[in-house]
Amino acid sequence: MSAFDGDVGTSWFPAARPSVVGEWLQVDLPAAALTTVAVTPTPRRSVYEGRITAVDVSTEAGTVRVALGEDGPVTATLPAGSTSWLRVTVASEEGGRAGISGSGIAEVDVAGVGVRRLLATPADLPGTVRDRVPLVVLDRGVADPYDPSRRDEESFLARRVTLTAGGTFAITGEALAAPGPSLDRLLDGLTEADRGSVSEIARGHAKTR
Repeated sequence: MSAFDGDVGTSWFPAARPSVVGEWLQVDLPAAALTTVAVTPTPRRSVYEGRITAVDVSTEAGTVRVALGEDGPVTATLPAGSTSWLRVTVASEEGGRAGISGSGIAEVDVAGVGVRRLLATPADLPGTVRDRVPLVVLDRGVADPYDPSRRDEESFLARRVTLTAGGTFAITGEALAAPGPSLDRLLDGLTEADRGSVSEIARGHAKTR
């Protein structure tokens, strides 16, 4: 999922070593005629890490090889024809050492297709718990906000909850705003009455409620 989340700060890393050639990732989708795909490799952080130099992008209509540079996306035209899946296979790699990660794909952007995978909560609750009013707590894995070298693995919260019966539920939540232009625009647009809802602004973070 990390290669389809729209965030180049996360990556898909093949597990195979010493070579990642032949490793692949695939996404299934409703049948459609795809046009182009843009592939962004994971940039090397040290001389000991490997780098994927080419991938084969396959659909039911055929395969196209995409040569990758050091960084930045490379766009390729996909074979004409409808497909219900898209697979990206590592075709070649340079450098790298066994036991050291690095050869990865940061992003696969398929024109006109948005990929989302929902995590489903468990539905096999014991009967004594199932008969009570449910309380569902959803969380998202985040990196240490004070470690600028790390990024959240999940850039958004996407969950699917299945309940045994209908009802009326209250939804509450908390969010920690990340520093950047979007936060600046939000704070600049606050009225005097709104500013009372900002509970904390420190270390480049603003917490609102």
